[in-house]
Amino acid sequence: MLATNRIMTAVGIVFLVAALLIWLAPKPTRVVDAFAERPYHCPALSYQ
Repeated sequence: MLATNRIMTAVGIVFLVAALLIWLAPKPTRVVDAFAERPYHCPALSYQ
C-alpha cells in the first residue's frame, strides 16, 4: 500500500507541475482564422 501511495503522490505532483506550466505559458497574440482564404488551391479543401 505504501508504494501505491507514493506512486499516486508522484503522479499528482507531475500533473500539478504540468498544469502550472500550461497555465503560465505565454498566450498566442493572434487567433488563427480557420475560414481564411488559402494561398494554394486544393480541390479537397474547397467549400464551394
